[in-house]
Amino acid sequence: MRYTPLIAALSMTLAGGTPLAALSDSGSPDAAAEQPGRRVVLAHILHEVRLRNPAVVAARRRMSSMREKVPQERAWDDPALVFSKNIVGDLDESVTIQQGLPISGRNLSRGRAAVAEAAGAWQEVRKAELEAVRDARSAFSKYATASGLMDINGRNDRLLRDLAKTARSRLEVGDQSQADALMAEGEQARNSEARVDLERDAGEARSALNRLMDREPEAPMEPPETTPLPPHFPELSDAQAQALKHSPEIKLAQSKIAGAQARLQLAHRQWIPDPMAGVRVRRFRDPSGTIPDPMDEVMLEVSVSVPWANEQKYAAGVRDAQATLAAAQADLKVAENETRARVRDALRRAESFVHHVELYRDKIVPLSREALKSAQLGYESAKVSLSDVLNAQRKLSEDEATVLKHQLEAQMAQAELDSMTGGQ
Repeated sequence: MRYTPLIAALSMTLAGGTPLAALSDSGSPDAAAEQPGRRVVLAHILHEVRLRNPAVVAARRRMSSMREKVPQERAWDDPALVFSKNIVGDLDESVTIQQGLPISGRNLSRGRAAVAEAAGAWQEVRKAELEAVRDARSAFSKYATASGLMDINGRNDRLLRDLAKTARSRLEVGDQSQADALMAEGEQARNSEARVDLERDAGEARSALNRLMDREPEAPMEPPETTPLPPHFPELSDAQAQALKHSPEIKLAQSKIAGAQARLQLAHRQWIPDPMAGVRVRRFRDPSGTIPDPMDEVMLEVSVSVPWANEQKYAAGVRDAQATLAAAQADLKVAENETRARVRDALRRAESFVHHVELYRDKIVPLSREALKSAQLGYESAKVSLSDVLNAQRKLSEDEATVLKHQLEAQMAQAELDSMTGGQ
């Protein structure tokens, strides 16, 4: 595997409801105010996303709800208390206490299914968190790319101002035509126009980050700080094995299989009747007065349902559970195949764009810089025209922008890969 350092997976800072611009790495607003050129840090952004992201919070709430269903499903049925009294005929009254006895174990099967569903809800939390982190990293990379492109735009603006000033000076002494001065000023105007689009892109990325952190879209945010990505990518087989082991989609499919197995066990246990046992206390009097004292009776009662009389119903329930289990097992295979393919695509995409970054950064951009310097020297000595300098300047800008755009694609692919392998 080729080891590839990658420039800039970028970062930001946040704590509580305090604006990002007012926070230091230690979370102290005062410390941040004393630090000019403050940058925000990705690790703090991701912490806030995990803590506050609405989708993650909602998934946690659902998980809490599913956990509370486990003791409910495992519990016995409520006991019954029956009071009866004759209002016509003999004076007769009774009290009966009844309790179902779950000898079939249906409540335990329901409990196992609830446990599996709670485990699935936990995987939904992990999935929501990993996706939110992935989206935050991608939005952060877009924000960093826009910031880098604005830096290039600012350098171009300074160069074009100098060229326009030089062209005007030469025009005043008659060494150059007015066309060159107008050309330099027009190029500067187009550069200023491009900055408006870059500022819009940066604003959209900031808005996306604020939304992921459950903040107001216009909340202030400092420029991003650059940090290196991991120095190398894993082997494809290792990345796929890691994804199959840790991917929430795989874990969720496995929990659905466990739940379907518990439901199938429950369907089989529907054939076993759960008896209802009770104790009945009865008191009655002889209205004729022949027996002056009331008489008491204590009776034990047992009732049993007869499921075998409804064979079609319970046989259909077993077939239903078997089909659900088969579907869950097929879904697991689909999830495994999709995960392998997505890991492969993300890894290859990341490696490809890292290669492009290195090629442009280490070879193409330095050559373009040398070409611009040569053109500038030639223009100063009147050996080349202004259009040659502007062409060299545009070529360098395009190459530097290409580095940032390829870097963005590599970072987004890395974020996608991490979301599938459980890394953050």
